[in-house]
Amino acid sequence: MPSPIAENIILRWHPPQQGSGLGEMWFLRGIHPDGSYYGEIHVRIQGKLVGTSVQGAISASQRHEIGELIKSLSQYEPSVRLPSGSWNGLIATGPIGSPVVVLKYAAAECPHKEIADKFARIVTLVEPHLAVAAETLRSGC
Repeated sequence: MPSPIAENIILRWHPPQQGSGLGEMWFLRGIHPDGSYYGEIHVRIQGKLVGTSVQGAISASQRHEIGELIKSLSQYEPSVRLPSGSWNGLIATGPIGSPVVVLKYAAAECPHKEIADKFARIVTLVEPHLAVAAETLRSGC
């Protein structure tokens, strides 16, 4: 089942509240068509932000679902998808050096429940793959 998004997928998430979710911030610079990904995660430990690089692979079905969600999000008007203020999440496609931004997600200001739900689903699909790196940072190993 090929993904509806053939290009590299770029995802960035910075939860609106410290201590919520997996970490302070994660940034996947690439989820490639084959499901392999690379990026970084940062967590706050004793007031200090600590980070590490991550790499791995998501399943073909997860890549397909993420692609479907991104395709659906891209159908919203640019004024809804690309708010001018601050944002917590970013979805883009293409090369990291010249991406096409699909969505800037502002958790506190998102007026559309459908957008919030779809973005949350993408986060839910990705974060389990990053959990080991976050726990390793927290444990100091």
